[in-house]
Amino acid sequence: MDGKNLLAVILAVTSSAWISPVEAQEEKPNVLMILSHCLGFSDLGCYGGEIETPNLDQMAADGIRLTNFHNQCSRTPSMVHLISGLDPHRFGAVEGRKKGYLKTIDKTKNEFAHHNLPALFSQHGYNTLISGHTYGWSPGLTGFKEPVGVLKDTMALEWKGGKPPEGRKPTKDDVVYKTEQSSLLLAEKIKEQKEPFFAMFLSRFSMYGLFAKEDDIASFHRRYQRPVSTLAMERYQRLVKKGLVHADWPWVNPIGKEDEGLVGSKNARLFTDADMVKDPDWKVPYG
Repeated sequence: MDGKNLLAVILAVTSSAWISPVEAQEEKPNVLMILSHCLGFSDLGCYGGEIETPNLDQMAADGIRLTNFHNQCSRTPSMVHLISGLDPHRFGAVEGRKKGYLKTIDKTKNEFAHHNLPALFSQHGYNTLISGHTYGWSPGLTGFKEPVGVLKDTMALEWKGGKPPEGRKPTKDDVVYKTEQSSLLLAEKIKEQKEPFFAMFLSRFSMYGLFAKEDDIASFHRRYQRPVSTLAMERYQRLVKKGLVHADWPWVNPIGKEDEGLVGSKNARLFTDADMVKDPDWKVPYG
């Protein structure tokens, strides 16, 4: 669907965030922020999706669901905008893409390097961690103190003198299911924290079908035996029922001719996409 170009942002704050100002001075809440690439607006169960995401649904029920928000249409600009509030161009996040566009920006001498969420949390006694796909940016340039489970091809700047981050070499599992490894490593690191933390997990689970596992994909075969247009209409109806879409809004069929009426094994892309949405739910780095 066209909605797959959307990015879903989930900000999970512990219940201690809802305490009085006096109590807040004594106990600082831990914060986990998850940015999931290429996740459709209605993919998650809490947003009307038919894919089971019970953990994320519970987090949404305990917290706040956003119903009116805008993304930056791409991964790096979204991350930069989310944690800084700045236009991504001011960080050079989309520089040099077209002739005559922005000139190269020295990323070590811009306001983003000093005014961002991790930097603010650090000023208030927090440890700041980042894990997952960091788009090639060094955590040091984005204010994070501690990179966790970020490997060479997604953070080349952290390989100093040919030595990998955290002193360990990539393994086969890191290459095949790298995002899963990053999630597990972040969960372990969270358990070790002695001080309040702000952690950001940049997930690629829903980005590439190559991350899906055959056994998991097979579990969705029966669910997608009906035409894609029928499944889309059911999602729309759930969105209306949940109050996320107004019933008076006109229904525009987003299904292209190449997908209309596909059923059974022809819906192979749906099997794979569903597993890639389910995976981050079961591997949320709670700690």
